[in-house]
Amino acid sequence: MASGVSALFDRVGPGVLVTHSHAGSFGWLTTMRNSAVKGAVALEPGSGFVPRE
Repeated sequence: MASGVSALFDRVGPGVLVTHSHAGSFGWLTTMRNSAVKGAVALEPGSGFVPRE
């Protein structure tokens, strides 16, 4: 999922990623991997995400 969202940002350019619930973990991974993601808004994240990168 994070790879797909990252590819989307590569195609459309810089922006802010908004996620909700379990998608929060994918959003944070994408933000850490792709400098085109200028910020992330995670609404009610509930995935138990722990950054490892």
